[in-house]
Amino acid sequence: MSKKTDFLIYSPYVTNRLKFILNLIFECHLGFSYQIVSEVDEYKRASFHKLNYSNTIICPNELSIPSASILFEEDVKKVKPIVLFDRELPYFFEKPDADFPFDIFGAVFYLVTRYEEYNSSSLDKYGRYQSAESIAVQNQFIQLPLVDLWIQQLKRKIQKKFPDLKAKERRYQYLPSMDVDMAWSFRNKGFTRNLGGFLKDLLKLNLPQASKRTRVLVGNKKDPFDQFDFMYQLHINQNQSLLHFFLVANRGVYDKNISIENQDFKNLIRKIFKQNPVGLHPSYQSNKDMMVLQKEKDNLEYITGSKIKKSRQHFLKLQMPHSYRQLVELGIEEDYTMGYPDVLGFRASTSIPFKWFDLDKNEETTLTIFPFQIMDVTMKNYLKLTPQQSIDQSKQIIDQCKKVNGTFMTIWHNSSFDENEGWKDWDKVYTQIVDYAS
Repeated sequence: MSKKTDFLIYSPYVTNRLKFILNLIFECHLGFSYQIVSEVDEYKRASFHKLNYSNTIICPNELSIPSASILFEEDVKKVKPIVLFDRELPYFFEKPDADFPFDIFGAVFYLVTRYEEYNSSSLDKYGRYQSAESIAVQNQFIQLPLVDLWIQQLKRKIQKKFPDLKAKERRYQYLPSMDVDMAWSFRNKGFTRNLGGFLKDLLKLNLPQASKRTRVLVGNKKDPFDQFDFMYQLHINQNQSLLHFFLVANRGVYDKNISIENQDFKNLIRKIFKQNPVGLHPSYQSNKDMMVLQKEKDNLEYITGSKIKKSRQHFLKLQMPHSYRQLVELGIEEDYTMGYPDVLGFRASTSIPFKWFDLDKNEETTLTIFPFQIMDVTMKNYLKLTPQQSIDQSKQIIDQCKKVNGTFMTIWHNSSFDENEGWKDWDKVYTQIVDYAS
């Protein structure tokens, strides 16, 4: 065995699920190398630091972590663990007679793979898994990066048991992102769409909006959705890139961006691509049709002249495992959809990017998941927060990310600054969040 191995881990069974979670915890989070053995005698003879992942004590000098059955199974069951609470953190898969009081490996696996979202029939009107059904919301730990906090607990246990081992230190990061569902409110929409909008404004007696539309179209006023330079300058002052996701779909009920044939829209995408990373915003309709998704990716690649490797689903329309399988097949390497539209916090209970594990196939994939925690429309439209409440709640979540040296990610829209649409003072909200997060 290699002298560089930090841990010898005993498990009665070696499965893809186990290997996935050990890679996540030991290599990604803690920076420890390890080897797995399933032979007791080999485990006993070895002189490495020992970690026993079973329900039977083998050696007196080992770190013992109890095992539930989830990592040794091959199917996806209807499982709703009982959540317990100690003075520190909630936990589940309890096994009290060990150095760790619960199966941390199984619990982390359950949360990061989104095990509970498989075979769920409780979907909202858009076909999305509902946050209210999640164990994190029901047990009020949705605003905790619980996986990261558990791993910190494990790190303390390891360093107490084996003081010569030093875990790697992660660094906190802020990753801002923007979804461009509609590049302009009035410009580049064509005569018919603007005439319809103008008449609608008049029928609703929304004279300020009708006046604004007219002034924008005649060139006397900037389009209210044209916030790209403002956002660029804000983040360049912080030495940050702003990741942009562009909706480049055919027009539909939920896909209403500017036509992909519009030259100004193409020029905007090319301009931003020279300044910032760009990803695909797969349309609502693409979720049901792989050919539509492929065409949208091809269109964005044609405009940018570059391969597109990043994505975030429009409407956060994420269905396990279908949506992610499509992305893998398409060659997407990073997805940024992991979060809820209606609550703030940690959908996968972690702030740190991780590989997607396909539960039905029981295999780790090439797709890296980047969770987000805060979205503008969540705060204003779903939670009905005031600007100040939004700032305060955002700061609390940022503090949680900093506590675990995690990655804090925001989703904002270029349309979320239009005062006529109720976004008065939200430029200040965003600026304060960026300042606090940076």
